Order: sequence, then C-alpha cells, then structure tokens
Amino acid sequence: MFALKSLSKLVFGNADKTNIVEIQQGQLYLVRPHSLKGSSELIFKDAAAFIRRTGQEFQYHLAIQRAYEEGEEELNEEGDGEGDKDERIFILDESLRFRVSLQDTGDTILAWRDLSGDSGDLYEFVCHSETKPETAASFELAAAQCQFERKYRRSHEQATEEELEEFDFEGEGEVPEANPVLSSAVQSPIAQSAKSSPIVTRTPRTPAYQEPGSMARDSTKKHIAAATPQKAIEQTPTKAPASRAAPTSREVLCSEHAELHLFDFTSGTFVLQDASVHAQVSEVGNWKYWLQIVGTKQDWLGQEVIADINPVFNFEYLSFIFNHYSEDGSAYSWLLKFKDRETEERFQEGLMQALWENQNQLKWAKAIKDAD
Repeated sequence: MFALKSLSKLVFGNADKTNIVEIQQGQLYLVRPHSLKGSSELIFKDAAAFIRRTGQEFQYHLAIQRAYEEGEEELNEEGDGEGDKDERIFILDESLRFRVSLQDTGDTILAWRDLSGDSGDLYEFVCHSETKPETAASFELAAAQCQFERKYRRSHEQATEEELEEFDFEGEGEVPEANPVLSSAVQSPIAQSAKSSPIVTRTPRTPAYQEPGSMARDSTKKHIAAATPQKAIEQTPTKAPASRAAPTSREVLCSEHAELHLFDFTSGTFVLQDASVHAQVSEVGNWKYWLQIVGTKQDWLGQEVIADINPVFNFEYLSFIFNHYSEDGSAYSWLLKFKDRETEERFQEGLMQALWENQNQLKWAKAIKDAD
C-alpha cells in the first residue's frame, strides 16, 4: 500500500509550508448508505483537498476547501447567508478510517467516517478524472504518516512499513457510490445564476482548525504514559478537562439551554455529559468574547470565542459542534444539542456575532448601520 514511503521527505516537503499535500480538484459528498432517504448530499461541487500542518506538534488536518467559479463568490455573499461553509476540516486521526478507493467507474475517492453521523456515514471526496494515481497515492501515504505521528507522538520518519500498515483501512468495506441529491446551496438561484468560468479557490481568512466534524482526544500526562501500556491508554474513555472561570461579563450576546456531549475517542461517538446545561456567550473585553457552559452540578467549560473553535451548526440534527483547547494544549470536541431550531438560531446569531467582532474589531450593529 505504501510503496512511496521512500519518498516521504518529498511528500512532506518544506516544514515551513502549511500544506503537505493536495488534490486540486474534486467534489465533496456526505454519503448516508443506511439512511431512510437513501441519498447522498453534495456538499461542495468544486473543491480542493489538503493535508495541513497545525500549530500543535504531531497534529495534522484533513481540509476540504470549497472553490468558486468566477463571480459565484460575490453572488453567494449577497444572498441570504445560508450557503455551505467554505471549508470542512478534520483532525487526521485513525478514528476517521481514512482510505483511498479506486471505483469500478474509474473514479478515485478519498473516504472517511462522519464521526458526528450515523453508523456507516461517510464523507467522500471524488477526485477529478485528471487526478494522477500517484497524487492520490501520495495523499494516502501522507495521511498514514500523520496518523502515525498523532498516535505515537514521534516522527513519521521513524515508522516502519509494518507500522504504517496499521493505518491501512481498505478492509473497512466497500465505499458506496455517491448519488448526489443537491444541497440547498447548490440548488439556490444564487448558485444557478453563476456563469461557467475558470475556478478560483478562496483563501481562508482565518487559520486552519478542526471541523465538525473533527475530533480530538484527551492527552495523557507523560508520567502516566510511561507507566501505562499503550493499549490500556487507548481504551480509556475521554474525560472532560477542568473548566476555566469566566471573566466579568460586559454584555451577554446569547444565553440558551441545551444538552452537552463530549466526543469519546474510544467509542468514536459523542457521549452525553449533561442533559441540561446553560451555554452563554459574553463580551468580556475589547473585542474579546467568552463561551461558558454550566450544568446544574458543575461548570463544564470556559473558553475564548476565537476562530480556532471551528463552529459547525447542523440544523438537521439541532446540533453545534466546536473545538476546545485546554490550558495544557490538549484538544477536545464538544457538541451542544438544542431543543428546537429557534433556540439554535438564537445561539448561532450570538456566537457568530462574537466571532465576527473578534476578527474585524468592529461592532456588528455599526457595520450594519454603515452599510445602510
């Protein structure tokens, strides 16, 4: 499988570059083979796939970045704001069961588990027909090396062929064919009105970070790791870190009740932590905002509202998934489940306002007034 291992230095390239390897063109689908709907959703009709370095050692991202046809981006920004996000980002971890599949149709597909979906749900990146086989092979090799580093916390250059085979998930089963039912964003008049023209990839205005869909595991302290067998560590359920105290609030942007779930790496699922929590986003300083989640018996989480939390709202499941980085650098993935769409929309409005004001250092209300 990893016949290109001898070329790993060429694959990883310059350590100063964010992108390790990429596939420049393809389509991203979310495939639900066991859904009653029996359909798959086209997420991005034009996209590029990347494996990226992060600011954390031994952590890498699988990123799918939307591409726009010339003029489509401007049209989309003038619309109702309900289009798909520009990127989907996932932490490259063995729980994704990432693999590359060559279909009978001749299509090359990158496939990985949707950790926030039902059993069997997959993300599929269908590579453009002009994608070279060696490009896909290099992408698969880089993915295995990144997963090796994340799991064993040492350089992929120390990995043997046998160790990399641990991340060969071709035996996970057949990758189902994507039969797209176009998402609302693709069917919208905005997307339909865009004329066919050269593709322009949009550059993210915020740092790369982890997707809902992306999941992180509680790190184990060095002295525990030294005394505990690796297998025992892997079987330990992910535990929530200690919560940080909330700074003094200047203004509350949103405050809602929800269920709180934490992603558990052992089971590969989100596990309910508290059936009733209070989630609040507040302004705590000049362009500084804070998310605090409190239950009836304990404070669960407190963190700054910044781009790295990678907020993902799913109104079909009434959920909000986000990243949380503890003070020691460990990464976690949390999920809030709301009682109804209206509650989630109110929370989304407050959180996204906080993110926008943090990034632009301008009050949203003033920006709207100036625009009028």
